Amino acid sequence: MVDLKEDFNKANDLLTEGKLDESLKIFQDLYNKDYEKTDVLYNMINIYLQKQDFRNAGKHCDLYLQINPDDLQILSIKCSCLINIKKYNDGLDLTDKMLDLDPTNVQAYLMKLSIYESLNQVDEGTQLIENLKNNDRDTFSQLETICNAMFNEEDNPINHFSNNDLKLSNNEVNSFLYDLIRYDDENDEIKSILNMVSSDITNNNLDMGLSALDEILYKYPNNIPSLLFKSAILVNLNNYDDALENVNKVLALTKTDPSVWGMRGIVQLDLKNYNNAQRSFKKAIDLDDSIVEFWRYYAYSMIYSNKFDKVLEINEKALKLFPDNEDLKEDHEKILDELEKIDMDSFNKENMVFM
Repeated sequence: MVDLKEDFNKANDLLTEGKLDESLKIFQDLYNKDYEKTDVLYNMINIYLQKQDFRNAGKHCDLYLQINPDDLQILSIKCSCLINIKKYNDGLDLTDKMLDLDPTNVQAYLMKLSIYESLNQVDEGTQLIENLKNNDRDTFSQLETICNAMFNEEDNPINHFSNNDLKLSNNEVNSFLYDLIRYDDENDEIKSILNMVSSDITNNNLDMGLSALDEILYKYPNNIPSLLFKSAILVNLNNYDDALENVNKVLALTKTDPSVWGMRGIVQLDLKNYNNAQRSFKKAIDLDDSIVEFWRYYAYSMIYSNKFDKVLEINEKALKLFPDNEDLKEDHEKILDELEKIDMDSFNKENMVFM
């Protein structure tokens, strides 16, 4: 047993020196010999995290949790591993368990918001924030403090799930992607396949549509409607990086089509590149200011950056062009309501000492 303790101390020293593989080998041997399993597992988890081997870190969290199933720190690490390997639904289940053990666990709420962001589940994230604001103000204040310390204003997850009344639903945005695509192609073969792809999309057979598009693009790699259809499907499958790559291929072929810039703006929104999204929508409007949705999405992109003065300015410019548009009128009322709330919040903070 003395020898095992010496091995444990040696492994810790190697870990401190950053000799991860040597340390891991000794800890693995100690684990196999049943020596101080929780301490050994904790160190092995730490090593795998430093190596950014999230799958093995998660597996060793599971071994630890077989011994101490309610350890919140290890549950939190396990959830972080699941997020990193994109097992979001499993991560949500784990945050629920953490909150069952401790309803005020701020880390669990933060990870839950992160998962909602990754899944584009705006309604769920908004509901979580509102429930905390209304029912557990202390926990919300702690969460807000941590988010403000960890993130800049544009990346703050609380901001992403606030002001939701002003934002367009993901379904609304994603369905508009398909409306941007004009595919009256002179090539009858392409036109026929794109008609089938459109039918696949209508029936939500996105994988079938994607396969058909890959066949077209293998034969006609520069076919713009096919590239745009593929981008739109990839967005709906939450594969935003590949969607952006496809849109950029189109921009290499033509930079004068406003629809392409509009689609690029929508993809940038999903990637949370809000400044780039704003530039793309501005370019689309400069090329063609007659598409109402571009104006709405341009304003929408400003909301995520909390540029509410710009939101109002864009909306009012659009209303001059489309004075009878009901969506723009409704947006205008919501923007004014939101600005009033912001002014009131600022007033309350400035006068908090007197309240």
